[in-house]
Amino acid sequence: MPFQADPIYGRSFRPGTYVIVFCPTARTPPVKYRWTVTIERDGGRRTAYERSDHPRRVLLLGDSFVFGWGLNDEQTASWLLQSYFANQYTVQNISFGGWGTTEELITVRRFADSLGQDDVVILGYADYYKRRNVAAPSWLRVLTSPAVRAAYEGVGLSVARAHTSHSSVAIDFVPLSCKMADKYCDQPDPSQNVMNATTIALYKEVADRIKSRLAVLYLQGPDEDPVLSFLRKRNIPIIDGRLDQSKYYMDDNIAGYDTHPGPIANYSWFAAMRSFIESREAVR
Repeated sequence: MPFQADPIYGRSFRPGTYVIVFCPTARTPPVKYRWTVTIERDGGRRTAYERSDHPRRVLLLGDSFVFGWGLNDEQTASWLLQSYFANQYTVQNISFGGWGTTEELITVRRFADSLGQDDVVILGYADYYKRRNVAAPSWLRVLTSPAVRAAYEGVGLSVARAHTSHSSVAIDFVPLSCKMADKYCDQPDPSQNVMNATTIALYKEVADRIKSRLAVLYLQGPDEDPVLSFLRKRNIPIIDGRLDQSKYYMDDNIAGYDTHPGPIANYSWFAAMRSFIESREAVR
């Protein structure tokens, strides 16, 4: 797999073009599923055959949903956005499987000074990000389970972890290995209050740093999520991308090979983000 240890994020993709094959199991058809992913030099996923050089940017940040795991480059929401806004924006998709708001803030710290008022930043968010943001032991156990360990084993990856102190956010890293984390995986998770407060602090710094148009693509969770309450108080638009809330069927995946949302879901996210960019209003 194209994973590498990263001094900025803890783990990321190596630049290049990769063909990834999912093999059949007892639950899938007796054929292989093949998809292609291209990672640009800046670490983002390719969004066009010929990269746009338009000075205005749309920056998409998030996890494997935003990345478009399991899909060819051309099937992702970010590719559709670049195709649609070809003469208006350069679309960058800087996402990675298992990332959360902590990695989004790391990216915002990298790019904030280069973003202007005409640029657009859209961050993925789901209630499961909270566990990732604090590198909860239960999340580390998932990442080092037999089902996913083979992809990471021996690569020396780590997981970003956010801490809050006096309303500021500090970030450190935990090895992506229960064996290397010195019994870290045996500890209980931080309380829900701590995870809520940490995630809110992360978004607060994002909102304070970003002078561009900012929105959050809400991927999963309840209406009463405390993080959403904070976003609403800060007047940060929320683009409702929850597939289970749609009146149309959009919760597709790759025919049992992979549980990540497929091209139908990515089109729906593209349409919702396109509407936000064009109308300057949140989809609530």
